[in-house]
Amino acid sequence: MARRKGDAFAEFVTGVFMLAVLALLVYFTIVISGVDLVLGREYVRVAIAFDGIGGLKDHDNVMYRGTKVGTVDRVSLTSTNLVATVDIDRNVVLRTGYRAYVQSMSLLGGNCLVLEEGAGEKLDLASGNTLRGETPTDWMRDVAQIAKNLSDATSGGELRTIVTNLSVVSEKIRLVSERIADGEGTLGRLSADDALYKELEGLLRDARQVLDNYRDTTPITTFTSLATGAL
Repeated sequence: MARRKGDAFAEFVTGVFMLAVLALLVYFTIVISGVDLVLGREYVRVAIAFDGIGGLKDHDNVMYRGTKVGTVDRVSLTSTNLVATVDIDRNVVLRTGYRAYVQSMSLLGGNCLVLEEGAGEKLDLASGNTLRGETPTDWMRDVAQIAKNLSDATSGGELRTIVTNLSVVSEKIRLVSERIADGEGTLGRLSADDALYKELEGLLRDARQVLDNYRDTTPITTFTSLATGAL
């Protein structure tokens, strides 16, 4: 009796194991075919070529209209570019004029692939055609270039000359202001003093000349434009 019970238990365990293996085979067969058993979604596999991919890696999210619609299956290096193979929801619509680009998820890191629909003719994503992605901006390189430009603009002494000339103009304006204040404190007094009026006129002309000379200098472009307009 005990032996018969033991055989029955062994057959039961074997049966459960076989059913589990069969269920796993069915599950992975459906997943590979592109059907999400949980959400009922069907996926289509699309290849997107990039000149640069900005750190995008396998299993990163694919975003469309602000929601996740798939994942990056793999990123492959070819002789001419990088190709991201992605699985996206079959309901995603892309048209001519679409955009595909890599975007940072947050300041803490992480990337995602963003798809934008476009406004032209609808594309057949299941056709097997390779889409074209945009090369991401290298902000570290841009910051380094800005720093280099500022260094070039200030290393030759141009900025020091500009500051010196502006200081001279400022001092002249201060002296004229003191002379005006020593009078009656009105523009009538200034107009009556012909010598003082000519001195102020020459001062303003000198100031305009200084600002015109350095109008195209990068560190003070905005300042000189405003100051010249005011004069």
